Amino acid sequence: MRSTLGWSMIAAVVLVTPAAAQRSASPVSLDAIRAALQRSAPPLVIRSAVPPPEVHSTRLGVLTLMPPDTNGEIVKVAIPVGELTTRAIRAVARAQHRRAERAAERRVLEDLRAFQATQP
Repeated sequence: MRSTLGWSMIAAVVLVTPAAAQRSASPVSLDAIRAALQRSAPPLVIRSAVPPPEVHSTRLGVLTLMPPDTNGEIVKVAIPVGELTTRAIRAVARAQHRRAERAAERRVLEDLRAFQATQP
């Protein structure tokens, strides 16, 4: 019991002493710090003497090589997904239409031959 009471007293002294020391050791008031921050110099603006070079995008077939946006990029590749999808859908539709026309033409020719064969 004595040792628990002793350790509690030591912990209380150790924890309370730094808090009291911090309050009384500050020679500068908060008002002085605020005033110093308000009259500080304007923010530093760095301007480059050389303008960035004009980099244009380059087309390689359907791909477009674009200039990088961030420091880690080497090149940015743009792929027109919507245009490619539309082209593919239209190509499939045209192919289906051609097949249907050829099949209809074959049926008409077969029916015509059958009709001619029945005629005397």
